[in-house]
Amino acid sequence: MTRQIRSKTRFRRKKVRTPSGKTVTHYIHKKPKQASCARCSRRLSGVPREIPSKMGKMTRSERSVSREYGGVLCSKCVIQLEKYKTRIEAGLDIRRDLTVEKFLPLGWYVTISKQFPKAEEKPKSEVKETKPKPEKKAAKKATKEKAESKKKEKPEKKKKAAKKEEKKTKKKETKKAKK
Repeated sequence: MTRQIRSKTRFRRKKVRTPSGKTVTHYIHKKPKQASCARCSRRLSGVPREIPSKMGKMTRSERSVSREYGGVLCSKCVIQLEKYKTRIEAGLDIRRDLTVEKFLPLGWYVTISKQFPKAEEKPKSEVKETKPKPEKKAAKKATKEKAESKKKEKPEKKKKAAKKEEKKTKKKETKKAKK
């Protein structure tokens, strides 16, 4: 019987014949997925396919690529990220790309926005109260009517409940009279 640890699907079973003639099962770890880019999900080159325990035993230089965002983003995404950053720092008006901004350090945009102050903000005008639209009024009336009809139904339910109680008491009285 196999040990419970090795009965999982993450182990590959390999039958091996020993010199004595026995066939023994060797349990080999399956290789994990190749590391992929966090932005475009392309395979990362230079990052080994190993289980975490073996990755921990490797040196830092063996684990990932030595460039900026190595082991997280592919080379093309790093180039796009740098282009995006320099365009914003240069003051060009471009559309914000949140897939790229996710990987920039926290507060990077604040330092740039201090360099380029916005135009003076105008005070907000007072908010005017708007009248409800006729559609909403009709919907409100319909809900009120439903509530009123439910209130009318309640006395009918009380009458039915009272009749049931009367029948029960009559049955009890007839049983007592028979005894």
